[in-house]
Amino acid sequence: MSRTYVELGTDIIGGEVYPGLERLQYRLRQLAATRGGDQAWMLAREVEDLRDRLRQAWSLLRRDDAESTAKAGASQPR
Repeated sequence: MSRTYVELGTDIIGGEVYPGLERLQYRLRQLAATRGGDQAWMLAREVEDLRDRLRQAWSLLRRDDAESTAKAGASQPR
């Protein structure tokens, strides 16, 4: 069975992009705390905003995929 682009996209987001943003945010906060950099705090907040938007998009993709799978299953003859 081949995978859909939605499935591939959600796997990439969940396995690579989202964890990468979390690591980046953690490192920026460490940098800001140790060096007192306002820029690092600002970047950490930007990363947090991006992470939240990504989480929102990810949940929409998963919901859309679940709905389309349910519709496809309901429309198939038995």
